[in-house]
Amino acid sequence: MTTLQQERKLAKTYIGYIEKLSPEVKLDIIKKLSEKLEKPTEKSDVKPDSYFFGAWKTDQTIEEMIEDLEDSNFYKRKIIDF
Repeated sequence: MTTLQQERKLAKTYIGYIEKLSPEVKLDIIKKLSEKLEKPTEKSDVKPDSYFFGAWKTDQTIEEMIEDLEDSNFYKRKIIDF
């Protein structure tokens, strides 16, 4: 199911709930939805794709980075002789 199909299914569910409300409440919902659509959405917490991709900036060498990763590993394989 695509996102659009899921949204339409959700909207259909909401319409079922809204049908049972009084006309005054329905108008209030329409007003609030209209206000939401008129205001530009602020997505300050959403980061652009470029934030997640690109060069890793560090002064460490590759060897130092690998060593740090290996040292921070909680699971260390230990071979037991029988």
